[in-house]
Amino acid sequence: MKKFQKNSLIHYIGFFLLMFGIMTLVISCDSSEIIPPVKQIPETEDPEIPIVDNSVKKGVGMSTTTTVGVWWKNIINLKPHWFYTWGTFIPDSQSNYIPDNVEFVPMFWNGAAVTKDNIDKLNTLYEEGKINYVLGFNEPDLTNEANMSVTDALTKWKFICDNINPGIKLISPATSYPSLTETSWMVQFMNGVAEQNLRVDYIAIHIYQPNTTTLFTDPVKAVYDRWGKKIWITEFGVRDDNTGGDVSKNRYTPAQMLSFAQTLLPQLENMEAVDRYVWFNASPTMSGLWPCALIDANGLPTIVGDYYSSLHPNNQMTAGK
Repeated sequence: MKKFQKNSLIHYIGFFLLMFGIMTLVISCDSSEIIPPVKQIPETEDPEIPIVDNSVKKGVGMSTTTTVGVWWKNIINLKPHWFYTWGTFIPDSQSNYIPDNVEFVPMFWNGAAVTKDNIDKLNTLYEEGKINYVLGFNEPDLTNEANMSVTDALTKWKFICDNINPGIKLISPATSYPSLTETSWMVQFMNGVAEQNLRVDYIAIHIYQPNTTTLFTDPVKAVYDRWGKKIWITEFGVRDDNTGGDVSKNRYTPAQMLSFAQTLLPQLENMEAVDRYVWFNASPTMSGLWPCALIDANGLPTIVGDYYSSLHPNNQMTAGK
């Protein structure tokens, strides 16, 4: 019994000394030397901010009677944000083909189109939210186009201003070239507009010149500076006036027209003076303009048309129902 007690006491003393040593070791440790593990935060890239393309300047002029392709398919292929047909309305036989999500802009092609009935129909379309603008007369300075005197044009314009809904924006007539001489058709018309206190919200111009960008941008600046109104270039293109009616004699190639479009169109996009523009879609019978056509003889986009389609595209447009 005494031996058991002695051994037990030794065991207890040993156990006590062991525990005391461990406690002393723990207490003597400097807590500042104990470094907790650092949680590694995985690196992340900044989220991409999508680029929103807000430009709606690009349009298309496309007659519903075109023989080069199909008018509504051409519009869908070229992806404009707005279009016009040189007509006041889309014919009933074609109305089901109007693409969705693209704006139609009516035109008073000449004085004969300016009637109370037509204006009433336009007012109804505006009230239904289907139109917002109306284009003026097409090249009234030319006998083979609208062929209107300034006096006649002002009389018709006053009738438009007196009867059309004031919410519809009016785009001026577009002459064959934006001459600013005091005797030019457009200067005389705009003088009359000011004298009679008529309304013009935007100025429309046409430009056909050789492939030099300043021959296009300088007239835009000059017109904007003259009247302080933003510009709609409703027709423009590079024209060779020396083909003699033979397209094979045109000095320009489609590749040259593509290069020119790639230079000029971004400039028009960046010009504050330009509100909207339309590269003219030439037909094969237009020998001076055919190399800059947007649609080829088979109804497919040319290389110029492919570029035009890719520039600020309207990707929301779909075929009509």
